[in-house]
Formats: sequence, C-alpha cells, structure tokens
Amino acid sequence: MKQIKFRAWWYVGLMYYVDKLEFYRDKLEMVYLSEDGKQGADTWAKATDPGLHLMQFTGLHDTADTEIYEGDILTTKTGTGAVGAVLFDHGMYFSKHPKTGLICHIYQNPCEYRVIGNIHENPELLK
Repeated sequence: MKQIKFRAWWYVGLMYYVDKLEFYRDKLEMVYLSEDGKQGADTWAKATDPGLHLMQFTGLHDTADTEIYEGDILTTKTGTGAVGAVLFDHGMYFSKHPKTGLICHIYQNPCEYRVIGNIHENPELLK
C-alpha cells in the first residue's frame, strides 16, 4: 500500500515536511510543518495561504532511492538533461518536459530517473 505523505514549500523560502493536516467539515484548514520531519511540528500555516504549496509523495523512489514528490524535477539516470517536473493529473503521476511537452509516465520505470531539484528551489533547471 502506498504511503500517503506530503511536503510543503512555503513562501518564506523553505521546504518543510508536513507533520499533520487538519480538516474541519471535510475541508483542509491547517497544515502543521516540520523542518526535519522527525521532531513534530515546528510551525503551522493556514491551508488557504497562497504562499503554501503542498506536494504529495508519489510512492516512487529514484535511482538513488530518493523519494519522488509532485514538483520534483527529474533527469534520466545518465543525466542527459531535465526530463521535466512531476505532475499529478487524471489519476496518475507523470513528468512533462517544459519545452517539448513530452510526457513520461514515471510509474513505468521509476528507477530510470533521478531527482535533481524541484520547481520551487530550482526553477532554472526547467529552462
């Protein structure tokens, strides 16, 4: 069974692990964030904060056993250039090349890819 977990990019310029999601009447209200993912929540943010971007774990690992999340930027294991950013749409995860629009279904061969950054900390990798 796939482990459901998230990380979050917050406008303050930091990537956080999501320690807890709090819902009220079936609506996400609060996100509790941890800097190291081990000590419990260090801070919190309202889910409606426009500077907060949640990214879900895909359940896949790359060639270096790094967890692959939405928003990660992938390259081939030979490092021949960015394949694209990981997106979720129509019930599946895939990466889409920023220039060619080529779509790679990462579930077919997750071990063929390597995480080289993410869209928030390394947007230049998609240029």
